Parts: sequence; C-alpha cells; structure tokens
Amino acid sequence: MVRPTPHVRACSPLLTRARAHACAQHTACTWSCARDGRLCRSVGLRLVSRPEIAALNRKYRHKDAATDILSFPRHPLTSPEAFGIDVRQHDRDLGDLIACPDLIVADAMEQGFDAAAYWPTLLTHGVVHLLGYDHERDADYVRMNRREVGILRTLVATGVRVQPPPEEVQRPASGVPSAGQQLA
Repeated sequence: MVRPTPHVRACSPLLTRARAHACAQHTACTWSCARDGRLCRSVGLRLVSRPEIAALNRKYRHKDAATDILSFPRHPLTSPEAFGIDVRQHDRDLGDLIACPDLIVADAMEQGFDAAAYWPTLLTHGVVHLLGYDHERDADYVRMNRREVGILRTLVATGVRVQPPPEEVQRPASGVPSAGQQLA
C-alpha cells in the first residue's frame, strides 16, 4: 500500500482553477460521505502529472498507461457491506486519492463537460473505491454505481454542480466502464 503525502499541488500554471475546484470538490465529497454515517474524517488528495500517475498505475495496477484517478485505501479492503463496522473504534482516515488534473481536464473537454463540474464525479468514484467497491464484474459495477449516484445526488442537493448529472449517467455499450463512467 502506498501512503503518499496527502497534499495538493499544481501540475501546471493552467490548472490553478482546476486545483481549487478539486480541493473544494474533495471536501464536498468527504463531507457528503460522512453525512451518510458510514465513514471518515478525512481522505487525502494529491494531484500529479501524467508521467507520475502512469508510473503509479504501472507499479500498483500493472497497467502501462496514465489514468484519471487512483485510490489507495488505508484500511484492509472488505466488502462494502462490512465496511465501517469498527469505524468508531479505529482511525477513520479512508486513504488517499491520487488524481491527474491534466488527464481529467482533457477527458472532461472531450466529453463536452465543464472540468470543474467533472471533478465531483471522479472524486466520488475514488472515494467509493476506498469504501471497498469495485467495478471488475457487472454485478459489482451495478452496486458501485448505485453508491456513486447516491453520493452525487447528495452533492447536487447541497449545491455542488456535477457533470454528468446523476440522472443522466448511463452504462456505456462497451460493458464495464472505466473510472468516472456510471450506470444510473
């Protein structure tokens, strides 16, 4: 397990606004999840460059490519249903999210989304992975997606702008999605 320093730094001068939005959305996602009564006091967030996230993806997931977001849980992964049973007795830090703003902004633009409104979707995806969900099989994907959509709806209800909106997300025709794609 990697324990990167949970801080936020700019990857390029053009990403100052994206960085500020990432910090705000990170806080909102953590708060939204905490309101659910199941989790945490904190989630670390570190922004890195494409080469850095590609190196982490290669080292920890054995995938030789950059990705938008990686999740590194602090706790042993369990089923989502079992997660949180001892949360009051143990450290409630869920773990760390490592995100690549360059890639997230490019992905958002490619899909026609406002990059600032795309951050909550990606950060929620990462937080839900920290809760023990995954999307390797279709059934797991459906469970994970329901959790993500629930959190996104809570964020929207508190005034956070989210793209794609929770009510418009859908399963891609290609099957199990990559990070950030969801099923309504």
